[in-house]
Amino acid sequence: MGDSGSLFIGFLLSGITIITCQKTVLASPFIIATIVLVIPLIDTVWAVIRRLRKHQGLFHADKEHIHHSFLKAGFSQKTTTLILCSFTLTLGGISILLLSLKTLWAIFPVSFFLTGCFWQYFKSLLKNV
Repeated sequence: MGDSGSLFIGFLLSGITIITCQKTVLASPFIIATIVLVIPLIDTVWAVIRRLRKHQGLFHADKEHIHHSFLKAGFSQKTTTLILCSFTLTLGGISILLLSLKTLWAIFPVSFFLTGCFWQYFKSLLKNV
């Protein structure tokens, strides 16, 4: 996608969230946007922690991101993208479902639990490679 494409998608997502938040009192659009971004957020936080542990610069490139793990496991780029996008769509759908059920407190634990299950499953796949 490149820098321009990812920046444009981030701009659109933030703009839609801001516009939607102005129309409602609830923080639900912000919560949905945060949950949709849970995979990139976890990947970024983990990259910072990993680089600090190795005493590397924060902008030092490596091949230990989530999508690199899928590629090392033998998945193609298209399959890796489909897996990550489908998981993100699933988290978004679950967050919208939980918001419609008026159980806001359950959104974050459910999303982090599903993310943990997802990561453990694919981590076990990577050990077999």
